[in-house]
Amino acid sequence: MKVKDLFEDYLDYRFKEGNCLKTIKEITRFLAQPIYQAVGEIELDDLKLIHSANVKDAGTKYGIYGSQRAIVYFKQLLEYAHRAGYKIPFNYHDIKIPKVPDKRVEYLSLDEIDQIRKCFPVGTAAGLRSRALMEFLLDTGLRIGEAIALNREDVNFETREIQVLNIKTKEWGSVFINDNVSVEWLKLYLNSRKDDNPALFVSGRNRMLSVSSRNYIRQATKHLKFSKRICHHVFRRTLGTTLAQEGVDLKTVKDILRHKSERTTLRYYIGSDKERSREKHKEITGKMFSSFI
Repeated sequence: MKVKDLFEDYLDYRFKEGNCLKTIKEITRFLAQPIYQAVGEIELDDLKLIHSANVKDAGTKYGIYGSQRAIVYFKQLLEYAHRAGYKIPFNYHDIKIPKVPDKRVEYLSLDEIDQIRKCFPVGTAAGLRSRALMEFLLDTGLRIGEAIALNREDVNFETREIQVLNIKTKEWGSVFINDNVSVEWLKLYLNSRKDDNPALFVSGRNRMLSVSSRNYIRQATKHLKFSKRICHHVFRRTLGTTLAQEGVDLKTVKDILRHKSERTTLRYYIGSDKERSREKHKEITGKMFSSFI
């Protein structure tokens, strides 16, 4: 058996384990490309620890995190093979995962949010939908996949509560709409619609696809020339960062964003404000050194 012969069963296993389609697609990409290129045609019995270096090298073509992801998926593949009863000629635990620089958390400032808001012509259906969606994501912190899966009846405007299926954990939970601005924009959008589609957000006559909204937002905001990427997820990270900067404790931020781990919240969803850091540094050091005068 060659290493490539494990791919299909492994992907089926990951799907049955409940991995979302986005994760399955990413694993498939790395299996079919760097991992296959490096070790796919090697017999499983002939596989050696040193071959992991080939996987690492092949992953360098796939971005700054490519080597790390290639090694992680390769290691997970071998772990699956071991559990499935295949003999691995070496201890796959000895494969070292490459270190990469921490990913910089990108979020929007208040000024940037205002600039983006002005990009959507709310006199058009697509513009009004995009403005309502933006305010909705900023307020709730929902992932785009969760937002587009909602139906109108899922939103209770009296209690300002939404029942949402977490696409990561597959658990149902409550999310609150607390901002009057997002509520009013959502109502304005819904009242403007003439269709009877139950979906909360639509494109034409159908439930909106994330790619449709992404392409519209990208086109509408491309003239802003921001150094950061304007996408659906940046609104979620902006909420997390703003909550943290306003003094909300980490556990509460984690619960609002519906993460399993506070580590995920801290590492990927809370950015640092350079100017805020500068002011705090100046304030503290000012107190420290004033005592020496």
